[in-house]
Amino acid sequence: MTLDGDKKMILKDIMVAADGIAKKLLVENSGDFFEDIGKPKRFMKCVIFTLEEWFHCHSTYPYPTKTQARTLSEKTGLTIKQVENWLSNRRRKLKRNPIDSSLENILE
Repeated sequence: MTLDGDKKMILKDIMVAADGIAKKLLVENSGDFFEDIGKPKRFMKCVIFTLEEWFHCHSTYPYPTKTQARTLSEKTGLTIKQVENWLSNRRRKLKRNPIDSSLENILE
């Protein structure tokens, strides 16, 4: 059985759409909670808000215990390793760009 040009184009479009749907389902069900496919991999805003909130509340010692890391993991849907890496990167960012002491009162 041979397909003419129009049928080949339609079949190709269907295959591309099915591939896109499969990739989106894979990402949504992977537990990694990333936003759109094709963009740089960033966590959703609600995940970042939860991690930032914890970081701010624990600013004097921003190193989570195993229990705290597990709790953050459950709240955000991230793995414990992802939580630990995010907090490590956040501490590094704070060292590079410390908050001006005159602005700290505004944040509290």
